[in-house]
Amino acid sequence: GKVAFAQDSLNQHVAIKIVRAETDEYRILQFLSQQKLETLKENCIIPVLDLLPVEGFWFVVMPRWGTGIIHPSMQRMHEVIFLMHSMLKALAYLHKHNIVHHDIALKNFLVNHFAYHNIFSVPQNNTRSRLRSRKCISYAIMDFDLSIMLPPEADRNAFRRPYYESWGTFNLVDDTAAGEFEYNPFVFDVGVMGALMCKRFQHMSRDLPMLAPLLDKMTTWDLNSRFTASEALQFFEERMAELSDEQLQVIFWDERLRIPYNEYDRWEGLPICFVERWKAYRVAPLPWHMRFLRSLCQRRLGCFSTDFCLLHVGSLSPVIKITFPFERGEICDYSERFVFWDSPDTIQWFKDRGYTLYQRMWDDSEATDACFPTFPSDVEFVEAQYPYACYDLDSMDCPGSCPKAPLRAWEATGKVMFAQDSLKRHVAIKLVRADTDEYRVLRYLSQQNVDILKENCVIPVLDLLPIEGFWFAVMPRWGSNILTPSPCFLFEVVDIIHSMLKVVPWIRLMHNYFSDTGKQGLSYLHSRNITHGDINDENVLVNHFSDMYLLDHRRSDLRRSKSLSYALFDFDFLVMLDPEANKKEFRLPYQRSWGTFNKSFDTAAGEYDYNPFVFDVGAMGVSLCYCYQHLAKDLPFLAPLLDMMTTWDLDRRFTASEALLFFEERLSEVPAEDLQVTVPNPFSDQHYLIFNRWANVPPEFGERWKAYRTPPIPWRLKMLRFIYRHSINRHILPKIRLFFLRLASMPCQFHKWIFPSRI
Repeated sequence: GKVAFAQDSLNQHVAIKIVRAETDEYRILQFLSQQKLETLKENCIIPVLDLLPVEGFWFVVMPRWGTGIIHPSMQRMHEVIFLMHSMLKALAYLHKHNIVHHDIALKNFLVNHFAYHNIFSVPQNNTRSRLRSRKCISYAIMDFDLSIMLPPEADRNAFRRPYYESWGTFNLVDDTAAGEFEYNPFVFDVGVMGALMCKRFQHMSRDLPMLAPLLDKMTTWDLNSRFTASEALQFFEERMAELSDEQLQVIFWDERLRIPYNEYDRWEGLPICFVERWKAYRVAPLPWHMRFLRSLCQRRLGCFSTDFCLLHVGSLSPVIKITFPFERGEICDYSERFVFWDSPDTIQWFKDRGYTLYQRMWDDSEATDACFPTFPSDVEFVEAQYPYACYDLDSMDCPGSCPKAPLRAWEATGKVMFAQDSLKRHVAIKLVRADTDEYRVLRYLSQQNVDILKENCVIPVLDLLPIEGFWFAVMPRWGSNILTPSPCFLFEVVDIIHSMLKVVPWIRLMHNYFSDTGKQGLSYLHSRNITHGDINDENVLVNHFSDMYLLDHRRSDLRRSKSLSYALFDFDFLVMLDPEANKKEFRLPYQRSWGTFNKSFDTAAGEYDYNPFVFDVGAMGVSLCYCYQHLAKDLPFLAPLLDMMTTWDLDRRFTASEALLFFEERLSEVPAEDLQVTVPNPFSDQHYLIFNRWANVPPEFGERWKAYRTPPIPWRLKMLRFIYRHSINRHILPKIRLFFLRLASMPCQFHKWIFPSRI
């Protein structure tokens, strides 16, 4: 159901495939649509005629070609040669442009002939056979569902993917049959095509001796000596030029041998002089240790096994352990963490898993909290390709003796280290304790579609790597300090506020995953039971970075062109409720609200508990107040929005979803030209409780939304806040309030004890 057929305005037949936007498949098809038809024809690639967008998807229009390329059976050797040549040209062209096909199969090659008859019917056979004999047939590769497109500057030789991505019906080779923990998909592509050719044509090596060295070098177990796609094509074309007309006219006998490609002797019966000439291309016997590992993987663990692959990688990599204190909110010696990240064992451990850690910067023989990429970039500016951020090489000198360092990163706590993956893309790696709410949420995020995370402004999780008691969460590196430099126009401010508001309602939906997999199995509508606990602009990232010491004004241009995205991260203080908990009645003890993240006055009057969901909204409201409350004169709906997010009357305070809904409804009423005005400094110099956000709004607007205005703080609340602010012991007032609450409830409890309810 992914493809439908149609006719264009000239009654020419086309195939239309639906493709998800922002995927490698779409980017590959977009690239092909920009190439000349002559180039695609020469390199046996199905052309893309048109790309038609719909929300979240594209319809890809291609010419309709026929399937079943080996039907009917080929009759002469030159027909086999032409098919093999087409397959090799297609693969070499894709690899030349850093595209891995990853699903090499006969079903993914088309022929420029189709009919209304069944593929196996007699009329179809006769027609296609005549076309083949007259050399009027062409072949082309298609179907990029599983394909990968690397950036142009990526090194194909260094590229690796985890072992489990090689599992599937498309895997015809034994490249990951010995418990390998990773593989090179470009090498894998060549091996699969070689095994496919072996299955169909290796029995013809006596009539076509060139097949023996070609297929051996395409399928050899020694991956370092395996042909690349371009080497296989070059060898094929050079040997093809040596063929005589008599060899090309040999009758082809279609015999599909049951002997596997790595057991069949393609050299048997070949001329001695030919064997001597190409003996260096013959596959060497499989070493005993490879046979042992493959046997162990096959018999003990069942063909392929995650456990065995982890055992295999573990036996080759150093063992790393966390030996320093790592508890939330604890004061510790951060230098111990720096030593851990910089140790040779840690560097090698990550390198074995495809990540090269940044290098630490030193200041007079003392380690700093800054680091820089191991592999420098030659490109001055790299565009964003979600989920990876754009970046530039602008840099500056920083305090001390540290020189300029493009893409320098700064992280003071030692919980995060930066790295580059096998494609030299920049990532951030965070250490997370196992069996915590933070780990469970990151695990959930790693299983989500990146389009959903992008839409809801949550940083995606690319990988999770386990060690004893901990996990390393790999995320794309994005930039911090989202307000640096300051936004210049009102629409830029609106984008930032909208992103921050979108993330809070969505993150609470994550409990759907955990409750669905738990014993209670609560429904989706009752699963909003997660609170972030540390909402502020410092925990929001932007998809642009450079030298983190630099106030990069390039970001202003990106923001103005609406090229920036924002996303929430950092789930250290996240709280996850039990599935059956009611979030409206849920409370945490007052001391859990103490910290730099507490910007509201929800527990400033000696409250003995608080609701973290209400607290989240208040914290975000206060953050928005300090940045944007003075802009209410240009964007009047900020006044009711911020008042309802920060009101002292917690029963009336907006929920996160209500705040988002109010924002989007009011924003739809604002003309686009009103958002083009310039804005002053984005920070307010008055406290959110003092600043009058309604002072400059239009009178009619103030009248319309007067019910949303925060009423004056009652004298009782003012008195309690004054007492608590001047208390020597911060625990006394909460305990007194809790005591009087329980005392007041005693008559009711006594009444229930004397007169119990009847059922």
